[in-house]
Amino acid sequence: MSDCKHNPDFTCVVWYGQQYRFTYKQAVIVRILWRAWDSGWPVMNQRSVLAEAADMCIEFEGDSVRLVDVFRYRKKKHPAVANGMVVFDGQGNIELGSPPKKLSTFLKGATKVRRKCDEGATRVSQNA
Repeated sequence: MSDCKHNPDFTCVVWYGQQYRFTYKQAVIVRILWRAWDSGWPVMNQRSVLAEAADMCIEFEGDSVRLVDVFRYRKKKHPAVANGMVVFDGQGNIELGSPPKKLSTFLKGATKVRRKCDEGATRVSQNA
C-alpha cells in the first residue's frame, strides 16, 4: 500500500500518510508487526513478539522487557501508540492498527513526509 512504507531498518515509517520515527528497539518490534500485518495475520501475542525480537536484538533477552514500556519515553506514549499505529489490546496482544477513519486528516502533508523518509532510506541504502 502506497500510504504505508518504511525505510530499510524500520526507524522511519509512514503509516497511512503519518510519519513516525523509532529507536532501534522500537523498530525491531515494528518490523515484526509489519511482517505479521503483511501476511494478513496482524495480531500477535506480546510474548511471541518478544521471543522473535530476542533473536534479532540482544536487548530483548530476559523477562523484564514489557512492550508497552518500549513505546514509552518519560512516561508518555510514543506517537505511534497514541495515534493507533501500534495497538495493545489489554489482553497480551499487539498489532499494527487499521487506517484512521478520517484518512484525509492524516494525509495532509504526506508528500512532504514521504520525501523525508525516502531521503532517509536513500541515505541508509547508499551507506550499506
